Amino acid sequence: MGELVYKKHCANCHGEKGEGLRLLIPPLGDARSMELSNLLCTIRYGKRGSLVIFGETYNRPMPGNYELENDEITALANYLYTLFPATSPSNPVTLAEVNALIQQCK
Repeated sequence: MGELVYKKHCANCHGEKGEGLRLLIPPLGDARSMELSNLLCTIRYGKRGSLVIFGETYNRPMPGNYELENDEITALANYLYTLFPATSPSNPVTLAEVNALIQQCK
């Protein structure tokens, strides 16, 4: 399910494997952006302002994905961690974690 969510909601901008689009759209896999609470808040609410990913500065807003259910975000996060295992938490992300962490966003 996570791969399907990624392909439908993320791949158009971030690329098929999270490689990004030149200096327009950042690649995924940066340790700070892949930290679980940051990742979940970014998926749900998007990101505005300048950010540095792998030494490159990006300054295009990312829209939030308000239409995604928390179980879809859980599957998406777990899928992203399969693409970037070096940033993965020691255990798979659970729906309970997503529910709790998204409540803390903002």
